[in-house]
Amino acid sequence: MTRIAFLIDAVATLTPEQSAAWRFLTSDKRRQAKRVRFDRIPGADELRRSYDLLWWHADSGPDLPSSALSERALRTISSFVERGGSMLLSLSAAAYTTHLGFESVPPNIRISGAWSEESWSRGYPDIRGFAPFLGHPLFHDTTGGAYTWMPMVGLSYAAAFYEGTLPASGRVLAVERRYIKVVPERRVIWEHTPGRGRILSIGAFFQFTEARPRVRIALEHLFQNVTAYLGSPRRRSGRANVWHFEVARPLPVDRSSRP
Repeated sequence: MTRIAFLIDAVATLTPEQSAAWRFLTSDKRRQAKRVRFDRIPGADELRRSYDLLWWHADSGPDLPSSALSERALRTISSFVERGGSMLLSLSAAAYTTHLGFESVPPNIRISGAWSEESWSRGYPDIRGFAPFLGHPLFHDTTGGAYTWMPMVGLSYAAAFYEGTLPASGRVLAVERRYIKVVPERRVIWEHTPGRGRILSIGAFFQFTEARPRVRIALEHLFQNVTAYLGSPRRRSGRANVWHFEVARPLPVDRSSRP
């Protein structure tokens, strides 16, 4: 059984998206979940004894709540991870690694509001998701990635990701997949491995208010893979494929056509 602390600012301030994520989290008896407020977070030792995974899922805005940025919360969570704990940060919370001191370059795209992008073809359903590089354990039993969200103009949306830039310390595990197109400029899943722990950040397209079966099944399957990945020893996934963005340069070849 996976023991998960669902981090929140306060119960009274849960957004519809956070409430949907909480309902999903507690719907499976194989998971033991508890809501933990940032201003009442226990010490790092107690966190390590009580939980396998911390999950912060936030969509209330690009500015993170002050309770999450308190010295005590930051110190406790940093220590939890460095001692071998795992953490999942999703949507707006994906920017939190900078505050924890594990990343010097924050996501340059931070959005909370209404979705404004048109579909790939006007009048056709839009579909978004993730494209790994040559496969990754997060996408086990999927066909080259996962579609997890079907946006429409005006739909509530929150995200924090890298577009055209990269985290300084993190490894990019997936970029945006837009129908049949891969968008490598949008880096939407990345990870950090400080100390003995691991932090996985999913900056977009991880919305649990999404209920349409075409993508909901993939969303829930991805979450199962996420918890399995974060619960496995790091040495098992150290060689997993990640995205690289170096510019390819031509190499001289010394070759002759003479026999």
